[in-house]
Amino acid sequence: MREHAKKWLVDAEKIILCGFSAGAHNCAMYAVYWRTPTIHEFFGKEPEAFKPAAAILAYGLYDYHLMMRERADPLARAISEAANIAFFGAKSPTKEMLDAASPALHVSRHTPPIFLWATATDELVPVENTTRMAHALAQAGAPFEVHIFEEGRHGLSLANQASAESLLEMNPDVEPWIDLAEAWLKKRFALTLPPQPAWLGA
Repeated sequence: MREHAKKWLVDAEKIILCGFSAGAHNCAMYAVYWRTPTIHEFFGKEPEAFKPAAAILAYGLYDYHLMMRERADPLARAISEAANIAFFGAKSPTKEMLDAASPALHVSRHTPPIFLWATATDELVPVENTTRMAHALAQAGAPFEVHIFEEGRHGLSLANQASAESLLEMNPDVEPWIDLAEAWLKKRFALTLPPQPAWLGA
């Protein structure tokens, strides 16, 4: 995107990641790993070429250790094991694997500003993932904002009719997250006009 910024009319200093659920995990991984040789050496470029300006992450998985807790529900346990095989290639990944895939364990002062939101009743990804990520950002001194909504299922997306496949995915209490995220982005990136002389308003 930076290489084609002029042609695509992209502001290269305002490239922001946004992800939901597994996508939030992917974006969080990129946000904490963007400076590593794994990325910039592969492309033969300097690390700064890959620095995101910020990230918006929704109900993501940020600490894989939380997902390894014993689940009473056989279906949830089977889904967890299948996900481990798909992601790690093993039903029971090692601690080293879990650590490497847990972005909350790799937050640093180089992590870009992050906007986080989740629901306290998420049945698939425990809300502790979001609170743990927020805690890691706070400890590292990385800018962040976090919103935990009291109720709401996993996968709400916009939480309104624009993204819902059923009434279960519409939640007016959660829907304001997009306005909160927009206000956060404006605070960080919007152009501000200099103060106008008093005579202009006369």
